[in-house]
Amino acid sequence: MGSIFGTDGIRGIYGDDKVNEDMAFRLGKAFVQFLKRSSDHPEVIVGRDTRISGERLQKEMARGIIVGGGRAFISPIITTPGLSYLVHANRADGGVMITASHNPPQYNGFKFFNSGGEKLSRSEETVLENLLSDTDPDRGLKIREEAVYLKEATESYVRFLLSTIPKDMDFRGIFIILDCANGATSSVASELFSRLNIVHGLINCAGDGENINRGCGALYPDSLKEYVLHLKAVAGFSFDGDGDRVVAVDERGDVIDGDQILIIASRLLKERGILKNNLVVSTIMSNMGLMDALRDMGLRHIECDVGDRNVYETMKAHGAVLGGEESGHIIFREHHVTGDGLLTSLQILFAMKYFNLPLSKMSKWMVPFPRVMLNVGVKKRPEINSVAAIRKVIEDAKKDLLNKGRVLVRYSGTEPVCRVMVEGKDRKRIDAWANKIADVIRLNLN
Repeated sequence: MGSIFGTDGIRGIYGDDKVNEDMAFRLGKAFVQFLKRSSDHPEVIVGRDTRISGERLQKEMARGIIVGGGRAFISPIITTPGLSYLVHANRADGGVMITASHNPPQYNGFKFFNSGGEKLSRSEETVLENLLSDTDPDRGLKIREEAVYLKEATESYVRFLLSTIPKDMDFRGIFIILDCANGATSSVASELFSRLNIVHGLINCAGDGENINRGCGALYPDSLKEYVLHLKAVAGFSFDGDGDRVVAVDERGDVIDGDQILIIASRLLKERGILKNNLVVSTIMSNMGLMDALRDMGLRHIECDVGDRNVYETMKAHGAVLGGEESGHIIFREHHVTGDGLLTSLQILFAMKYFNLPLSKMSKWMVPFPRVMLNVGVKKRPEINSVAAIRKVIEDAKKDLLNKGRVLVRYSGTEPVCRVMVEGKDRKRIDAWANKIADVIRLNLN
């Protein structure tokens, strides 16, 4: 049996064996035992997004923490980076975010944080999972105290976000559109941008528990594009359900992904003299155009595996202050230890003011290579290279593309799919190879 932890915490359909009230209670107890290695009476903050199952899971997680011998603090609806910030700012021993990020409403999950607001490492998750197996699942135990509600959580997070840009920055005259995915950013976005005197329109900011990420947010920017063009906004920002990623839309209606945001941020930090070691970290999913653009700017680049935790750990190991993923997780390590969609949006607006350029001009600092991405549903997940037919078709594609393209095939860490990515300058060629690889995977893994 594999680990219950995926690429980013625990995730699944609410009610399955990984995501339910019993599991939340047991995880709460196990997490306290994990934290007792450094604290006799651990304090843990529990946050959630807008999913209808979130409140029940939050309550049981808090009960498990208290029964396990810790103190539980309940946050109102908050983003994942907001929860991370609260843990560090309140000097808590740990934190748990109840969310399934960009997944549909029927999903939920758990992300765990240490006292610094950092996500647990893979080895720490293994320790926690081992503790879970020894945890008594009896939820009928009476608790000796109630969880404490953090009334000032949202205000504290807003103040933190405001501190990440210069105090004298004047954003008057800017009009933007925000797509909150009916998720966690709905609780904070308008307050944040209002305090900066940024005129903004809101779409998908009325979460009812069952509409988070449903045809909206970072994975579905089409409606945001329409609003930006129709209302003549200078930019639009589309967040995912838990607010740790963002994609932008420029004034022409073009989508700006995480790689393009990284280039804009790289130039901003370099010009300001704060791009430590002239180094930027991205993942194996980043476009080849990003590498070319960084090279042209005289910057170093390190590649890591997918996941903003991997990005952060690589940044930390190599002394980088900027890193991210093409999906829109961007980490500004001088400010935060995890991807934050709202913080990233502020930095993009800051860059527009700093360079006095529209977003469409800045996004052209990187010319992306054509790319084909296919998600193939699979019923089994052997090592990719262990399946001869799949290994051969991938090798054939790489030989054909040579140095003018690349092929990446990997399993999703959160869904039962195999992701096929083929990139290169010849659109017809990469499209043909992507579909050929997908067909072979479909035939051999189902």
